[in-house]
Amino acid sequence: MLKYRGALVLMALLMLPSAAWSANNNPLLVGGPNDPPSRTDTPDNFATSPPGAHLTYYGGRVVSNMQVVEVLWGTGGAGTSNGHFLAQVVNTSTPSIATFYQQVLNSGYVDWLTEYNTDITDAGGNPGTNQTIGHGSFSEQVRITPVNTSSFLTDGDIKTELVNQIKAGHLPLPTADGAGNNNTYYAIFFPHGISIDSGGMISCRPGGFCAYHGTIVASTPVGEIYYGVHPDFQAGSGCDLGCGTGATTFDNVTSVASHEMAETITDCEVSLAPFNEPPLGWYDDNNGEIGDICNALQGSIVGADAHTYTVQKLFSNVANDCIVVPHVDGGGPILTISPTTKDFGAVKVHKLAKQTFILTNEDSSQTITFQRRLAIVTNSPIFQFPKKHATNCHQTLPPKGQCNLTLQFIARKKGTPESATVTIFDDAGNANQTISLSGSGK
Repeated sequence: MLKYRGALVLMALLMLPSAAWSANNNPLLVGGPNDPPSRTDTPDNFATSPPGAHLTYYGGRVVSNMQVVEVLWGTGGAGTSNGHFLAQVVNTSTPSIATFYQQVLNSGYVDWLTEYNTDITDAGGNPGTNQTIGHGSFSEQVRITPVNTSSFLTDGDIKTELVNQIKAGHLPLPTADGAGNNNTYYAIFFPHGISIDSGGMISCRPGGFCAYHGTIVASTPVGEIYYGVHPDFQAGSGCDLGCGTGATTFDNVTSVASHEMAETITDCEVSLAPFNEPPLGWYDDNNGEIGDICNALQGSIVGADAHTYTVQKLFSNVANDCIVVPHVDGGGPILTISPTTKDFGAVKVHKLAKQTFILTNEDSSQTITFQRRLAIVTNSPIFQFPKKHATNCHQTLPPKGQCNLTLQFIARKKGTPESATVTIFDDAGNANQTISLSGSGK
């Protein structure tokens, strides 16, 4: 929706359509069953990270080399009815959840997480766990036949089932790094028709959650367990309405999965930590974990299998921003504009002339994210955005993608030269871009 701000006499703003942004303030739980921190910001308020965001290390473990076990809850196959799964969740060929984990865990999306290694002193002045974060892998997909067949499950139900399935040998035991720190992450995917209650928050409902991750206290012979809970996102689930802005359901599933995966890597024991001390890992007291800070800001990674996977941006202390991969020396995706200047020439007084500009993401692998305030133009209302069809740009511009931006010039006086500058707001390596406008009346 284009909002014209009448109070701004010399400058007009072009806002991206509201539908391009998530309708839910904070659809993803912080960590797991713990209460999320209070958040009043939405993507409408912050195009990237909230001001002052910073992850502090409190001394807990991280995951050195994540090994993902995809757990399918139940016997259903691919389908949209109750008890069935999204096809890409069940299948293992490209693209699927299986290939998503394998490709993303071996990409630049994980490479830069070394800034959250724990060979440092924590916030309390004590030694960290001396772990280095590296690549991981997709281990296997396992379908379980749960003893609990209810369509309404609690987090406690899921924990009990997971432990019992491991004890019974239906699921593999957790693996560990050289120092005995857990590497295994059980990513549990649920079929259509199952609702989950986690601490009073209900999956796929307003005020609820899209996914969460948690920890189960070590027990013999299972050990400590890291797990993620992923409800079905298909049409009619409720999660199809407030859990992402991707072009497909699978895009939103992988975006949310990347959120929980990254939070498990950097703060795997959050649900066991009542205070800001071990076992809490990397955490922001005001904004939550590495994914929560950047909630619902999507990007993409091109895997070695040549498929483009949608991921959620993560917060980098080094970049002080939400990123997919770091920009190097001002690098990153480049946004080009054609043309970059426009002289409307001499236009009859009170008549208007229009020009459409083409915005192109020149990068072949990274997505560009626009701010909610897509652009501003000076010297308004002489230069302004049309009230209708000013842009077809959305929140993100995919690799090699294009969208349009239209400006118009309305001559007010004969012979008077006019000029203006359009500024476009985004996270490209060459942000923020400008367009020069000029014209006169006749």
